[in-house]
Amino acid sequence: QIMRLEELKKLAKSFGHKYTFQVGDTLMWKDGLCNCARPFEGEVGIVLEVLAAPVRAADTSSNEAGACNDIVIGILDDEGGLLHYLMDSRRFRPADQSKRGA
Repeated sequence: QIMRLEELKKLAKSFGHKYTFQVGDTLMWKDGLCNCARPFEGEVGIVLEVLAAPVRAADTSSNEAGACNDIVIGILDDEGGLLHYLMDSRRFRPADQSKRGA
């Protein structure tokens, strides 16, 4: 029980650390914060758009209710085509770990 509480606190802290992404930045899921089928954990995506006003999830009964979707990311599909997704940037970190800052 204590271990789970410590992990929850760790994930909450990670979720609260927000990077400032720009178009063209590469990113990946933060550890423990992947909540979608794609991109896969460890898969690199690229920022296609940073929204001026975040899109909030409308369904208050889903686990996405607190999502503040503020970026559009692109990844490659299995045939090399571009897939794009509206995402909450708080769940991502730079793919290049040398990038720092909020």
